[in-house]
Amino acid sequence: TSVSSLEDFKSLLRYCRNQGIETSVLINPFHAVLYDVLREAGLWDTYLAWRQAVIALTAEANADGVGPHIALWDFSGYNAVTTEPVLPDQGLRDELEYFADVFHYKRNVGNLMLRRMIAGEEALPGFGRELGPEDAAVDAAVLESGHARFVRDNAAYIDRVLGRVSRRGPRSGSLPHPRPAR
Repeated sequence: TSVSSLEDFKSLLRYCRNQGIETSVLINPFHAVLYDVLREAGLWDTYLAWRQAVIALTAEANADGVGPHIALWDFSGYNAVTTEPVLPDQGLRDELEYFADVFHYKRNVGNLMLRRMIAGEEALPGFGRELGPEDAAVDAAVLESGHARFVRDNAAYIDRVLGRVSRRGPRSGSLPHPRPAR
């Protein structure tokens, strides 16, 4: 996201707050394998910087001026929705419960998001958290911890998505495969 887009975001937040418009900002969920695509493309640090900017700008808007609090909700990361298994032991699933594809979540996910934001219900553990300025320092660590678990449990699928699997098996340098449970 360019600096001008972030400046526009900052202006919009300030405008909403000064006009008394109740506002919620969302970081949308997408399937967790896309984080590995971002890493592979060299965009992971850019994504983390964008998240930090959104957290900081929302906190700044809340500290500056009058008007209703602006809520910043994070539904991304590694949770029950975004880590939905795609490649179970029996092969690729034809249809997912939460996603139409890795970018687009289904209506049921939107309903879960609304229930979390409006009613405070946590229908699925860890899905949806309100971020505040105190979360900026730990945000990347929370994502890294979730990523380690996701890679451990989904290495074969990540390899397939990133083109690391051929008919002859995984390419060298592919992600480590999970160890069998004891």
